[in-house]
Amino acid sequence: MTGFSFAGTWYLDYGYAERMREVIRPRLEAGKHPLPESLLLANQHEGASLIQQITPRGQLAITAGLTGSEQRIADYFRTKDGIGILSINGAMSRSGELCSYGNETLMAWANILGRDEFTRAILLRVNSPGGTVDSTKAFADTIRAVDAIKPVVTWTPFAASAALFVASQGREIWVEDQQVGGIGSIGVLMVLTNQSKALEKQGIEVEIMRADGSQDKALVNGVEPISDLTRAELQTTLNACRSEFVGYVRRGRAGKIKSDEVFTGKMYLPNQAVKLGLADAKGTFQQAYQRAIQLSKQ
Repeated sequence: MTGFSFAGTWYLDYGYAERMREVIRPRLEAGKHPLPESLLLANQHEGASLIQQITPRGQLAITAGLTGSEQRIADYFRTKDGIGILSINGAMSRSGELCSYGNETLMAWANILGRDEFTRAILLRVNSPGGTVDSTKAFADTIRAVDAIKPVVTWTPFAASAALFVASQGREIWVEDQQVGGIGSIGVLMVLTNQSKALEKQGIEVEIMRADGSQDKALVNGVEPISDLTRAELQTTLNACRSEFVGYVRRGRAGKIKSDEVFTGKMYLPNQAVKLGLADAKGTFQQAYQRAIQLSKQ
């Protein structure tokens, strides 16, 4: 997002990136964790509380192909109706710590539910502005592989960018019927912050020295100007990431996308999202849950 917080290329909603920068940067400059502890704990407890409401306890079964710990995970996320519920909350990254479990953890859980004979379908509960390019493709591939075995349905009030990348690989997408949120932001960005003028005003002069033979080391650093060659290389990477993103959404939503206008990075409210084929239906979480049950019986 910025040199102060994240490195790399992001499938991330631009407006969210700007808002989070104002939260994260002052904390990092003060030597603190980028997010308040209360926010991290609230997210962790929220994810668990939803599942606790509808998941029966004490149901441990021995399933061929799952270890004891894997079976306990499957039993935790599976409801009495055989629907495994996974939540994707907040910004997405490989290892988490951005208001969400990491993609690797969620992929592992999805794989377990995919192999669990008592899980008949999976419901993704998504509320996310997107996240890093790193590991998003792998997460999308995991959802597609699981959906080939049993239905994966997504319900979301807000699924932007990387969140939609992943959700598009499931069977259906249900979006909450409201006049905020929505889905979309199919695009890629990299936010570059040049701090040189701000440092100059503070009387700070920064000089970067590189070892002989390390002329290409950290050419994007927030202090030195970016050369035309480096800028062109970054643009090539961004374009390749976008092409991959668009290709996955086209594949996952094959026969459903009605117009190429959805690939400009724009967000869409529920009515338009359904009309353009980014979503299959509008509805509540419980309606999407019932749809997952219905698909599991087909």
